[in-house]
Amino acid sequence: MTKYYTTSQVAKICNVHRNTIIGAIRRGILRIHRTPGGHARISQEDLDDFCQTRSLPADVVVPRSNRVLFVGEDPMLAQHASGLGAAGYEARTVSNGFDAGFEVAYFRPDVVVLDMALKDVPSEAIVKRIRETPATRDVLIVGFSAPVDEATILRYRDGGLDEYLPQPLDVATILGRIVEMIGPITSSNGTERPTMRLRRHSARLTRRAPLLRG
Repeated sequence: MTKYYTTSQVAKICNVHRNTIIGAIRRGILRIHRTPGGHARISQEDLDDFCQTRSLPADVVVPRSNRVLFVGEDPMLAQHASGLGAAGYEARTVSNGFDAGFEVAYFRPDVVVLDMALKDVPSEAIVKRIRETPATRDVLIVGFSAPVDEATILRYRDGGLDEYLPQPLDVATILGRIVEMIGPITSSNGTERPTMRLRRHSARLTRRAPLLRG
């Protein structure tokens, strides 16, 4: 029976950050399968091929800045940004799609936490533009909204979203997901820095890969 891995597991095996693996996937260097829920999974065979016959090109290794951009009108986003700041991240907030485009280009975040129901610019159009712009295509995007059905979540993922969180949000959930995506903040000597003493988020997606389709 074929074994499948999550992108986080592959990143750990390859000793790189998860966004490096995602960059390799987007460039077609690493093949993935999708679960019915839209999650990416890598087969043992594809992982072996990736590890044995390819090396990570220099332009696939995505530099990390520990920057997070929140986009949305929810006043709680400012508090979430402050919470991430206390955990060692550099976080900013903007309330609309126009400002989001500017900040993504000049702030250069590792992660964008995006309200999928923006009023001025369609959120899915923002995701599309980030993915189509070479300088920002490896930015990780976490979308959030009032709870939606699985078909909508799958459409978001197919459009370029990396993760989806239903509202209400809390800083522990956001922090846990960001650590899962890009790893913990490290000190100058390479050791993990302690972050806020927050509960591991309970909303973590179950890591299963049933009925994979190629």
